[in-house]
Amino acid sequence: MDAVARRKELYGLLGALPNRHRSITADKVCEEEREGYVLEKLVLDLNGVEDVPAFFVRPLEMQVASRLCLTL
Repeated sequence: MDAVARRKELYGLLGALPNRHRSITADKVCEEEREGYVLEKLVLDLNGVEDVPAFFVRPLEMQVASRLCLTL
């Protein structure tokens, strides 16, 4: 079985999925300054069906731009 057919079969087994091209949005619930860092509490809308709580932690004093890795 070729890769395209296999992918189609696997997606079929997953059932109805949200639109893959839908924009992801985030709303900031609050921001708390802690010792040495800032904690942001967020609510993410990943699929339009249910909200997902998330936390973003950043250093309190960041001198240069930094990279971000987000894992869901």
